[in-house]
Amino acid sequence: MHQKKQWQKFAAHFLIIFLPLGMIFSAFLYYIYTTEKSADFKVLATDSRSQVNRNFTAISKDYTSISSDLMMISKMHEMKKIFEGNRSDIHDLESDLLSLSSIKKMYDQVRYLDESGSEILRINYNRGSPELVPAENLQNKAQRYYFEDTFSLNEGEIFVSPLDLNIENGKIETPLKPVVRIGTPVFSSTGEKRGVLLLNFFGNIIINKLQNFGGENASQFSFLNSQGYWLKGPDAKDEWGFMYDEKQDRTFGNKYPEAWATINAYDYGQFKNQNGLFTYKTLYPLSEYHNSSTGTPQPYEPSSAKVEQDQYYFKIVSHVPASVIQQRTQNISNNLLRLYALLIILSFTISWISAHYSELKYRMEIQSKKLIQDLQKAVEEVQTLQDILPICSYCKNIRNDDGYYEKLEGYFHKNSGVDFSHTICPECLKNQYPDIYEGMVADKKI
Repeated sequence: MHQKKQWQKFAAHFLIIFLPLGMIFSAFLYYIYTTEKSADFKVLATDSRSQVNRNFTAISKDYTSISSDLMMISKMHEMKKIFEGNRSDIHDLESDLLSLSSIKKMYDQVRYLDESGSEILRINYNRGSPELVPAENLQNKAQRYYFEDTFSLNEGEIFVSPLDLNIENGKIETPLKPVVRIGTPVFSSTGEKRGVLLLNFFGNIIINKLQNFGGENASQFSFLNSQGYWLKGPDAKDEWGFMYDEKQDRTFGNKYPEAWATINAYDYGQFKNQNGLFTYKTLYPLSEYHNSSTGTPQPYEPSSAKVEQDQYYFKIVSHVPASVIQQRTQNISNNLLRLYALLIILSFTISWISAHYSELKYRMEIQSKKLIQDLQKAVEEVQTLQDILPICSYCKNIRNDDGYYEKLEGYFHKNSGVDFSHTICPECLKNQYPDIYEGMVADKKI
């Protein structure tokens, strides 16, 4: 029973220290967890916004420079002569355009088509070695949507096609070659429309600038057209879905309908939902004199509709998946759990040692009290024996504190715990029993 009481006292002391320490450490680490989680998410969000803005700025410059090059070419002196029907200086023009293609390194094709859609002049970039296409290899593009849409414009207006894949001889060119066709109608000095001037801008120049998007935050980059089709995305199989009949359903909107509803409704923003963190910004590359159309993936079909400047746009989207956010949060949690385990072990050790020394102190106090009580009792017994004892001169009984006489043996036993054994001293033996005394002397026992 005594040991059980001691154990209960030990356990109570242990819990009095351990539980408050555990609660303090738990509250402290929870505060650190929420703070670290919030700070990590802010870093993630800031990094995503920075990357989206950086890529937005890089892409915006390309469309501006293309339009400038197009108008510059259309006003070249040699080009003007051709518009007037004078083709004697076409070799000088071809030389100038070859130099332009070699220096710019951004145009897959530079073409002049007459009013019937026939290519009069065409320069192919040819993987960094620009070359003039022989006359026998020139084609008629009258039925391609970009010729029709450009030829229908007024002087000074510019047509910008959708960013799509190049088609040669009625088929999508492989390896895939993303292009933006930018054209303007050209006129003679008398105002007669003489055809169109077209530049096929390398779409990969835009897309390759976005290749390294993602960085340390493990975000997934999506470069989308206005219909939500991937022009560049985390899965190459989903890209250019609008160019293929079997991939028409592969859109960002079909994969993330809730997110797309928000992204397509606003020009920029950032939000988090069950799919993760989305950061986006809208690029409107067309200016006042730009025109566009829906285009078509079919080789010989016209565009279905004209597209206004505010309808021609791209979405630059950063998506940090929920799994990545959860993993980052889990990493924070794991680190803090290890620290928490160490603190709990420390709390347990401190509590156990404190309880142990408290129990030891308690035992020492009990022993000290008992020792003091024993000493006090001994002092009292000694004090009793040091007093003058009233003893009968005849029977030798002692008078106690209550005034009664009691046997000497009983008095001493009660006050000092001393027991008596009765014997006889040699002197009394001699006086009382001389015969026995003499015999013991003779036997040398006395």
